[in-house]
Amino acid sequence: MIDNTIKDCIYEQIIGPKKPSPVRTYGMGPTPKDIKTSNNMSVAQKQAFDDAVNEKVEAMRIQMSAEIDAKLCHFKEDLISHFEERIHKRNDYITTISATQII
Repeated sequence: MIDNTIKDCIYEQIIGPKKPSPVRTYGMGPTPKDIKTSNNMSVAQKQAFDDAVNEKVEAMRIQMSAEIDAKLCHFKEDLISHFEERIHKRNDYITTISATQII
């Protein structure tokens, strides 16, 4: 098992030493300052952000609820048709057995 020091050394050799520039694995866009913006937000900004997130979550919840309802309806219809088919086959089998016993 490789310890973390060796892993860090290998990572640093491949990626290079840490720099106070763009955040690793985030591309060239964000810097550490950009990632930690939640501490620098005003109360109004945080509230606006929370409201926007809540709106998106609610929209996703409604969409997913509709999709689940449609899938459940389809599943219910399939299940009913499956059981109706089985009942029909069972009745045919009983009719066949009854006809055989009469002869």
